[in-house]
Amino acid sequence: MSEKHKLRIKYLIKLIAFVTPSILGTIGYFIEGLSIRESLYYSVGLYVLNFYGDECNAMLEIARWMAPVVTISGIFFVVKSVTQSSILTEKNIMSEELYRIGMELNYSYNEHFSKETHEMRQKDIVMREMWDNLDGFTKASNIASADYHEIRFMILKRQGKEDNNFTEEEREWLSKAEHIRWCRFHFLNHWTYGTLEDGKRKDVNKRIHTYLVPYEELPREVQMLDWDTISRLMKLKS
Repeated sequence: MSEKHKLRIKYLIKLIAFVTPSILGTIGYFIEGLSIRESLYYSVGLYVLNFYGDECNAMLEIARWMAPVVTISGIFFVVKSVTQSSILTEKNIMSEELYRIGMELNYSYNEHFSKETHEMRQKDIVMREMWDNLDGFTKASNIASADYHEIRFMILKRQGKEDNNFTEEEREWLSKAEHIRWCRFHFLNHWTYGTLEDGKRKDVNKRIHTYLVPYEELPREVQMLDWDTISRLMKLKS
């Protein structure tokens, strides 16, 4: 069972536990002769008010004891979530879809340059291992690329465009726009242009990249990488 399904079951159980006192209380008060409206009103009051009363039947007794426990448990859960910052985790902030596409994008590049392919089950394991070995900035860069593609994909879809029916001029324009987006993301994260003595294209620690130049100044093979990114994202999104 996936983590997503486990969470759904967990929250479903909590929801059932939360509404059970209200349901039992409503039935209990109705048995004692109150109207439906009054029964609902008093059963909701069980969550916050004194749970003793003159009315007495099995339904009400269970509801009177359950409601305060559910209320206290709910408060404890909220306090625990906030203090442990569980609601501010990376996976909760970023949608599961963006996270997945970011990992897929990183894997597809590694697969392209290493010329290695894997079966579906092995691919998922390798993809996650590659992702876990990335530094924080590179992860964010992949996710930012996937995030912007949501907008690009929506615009292109409205125009009836797909990756197999772009003109050469349109591909060039989209590639240039992608490079501008990529540069801005790096600049916002305090990267600068520079050359490295070892001939590498970037230094993550110094935040230097040799491709932080206008699109027109890039070698043609590097310009093609921008279109390659778009093409890969189109396939991953479809």
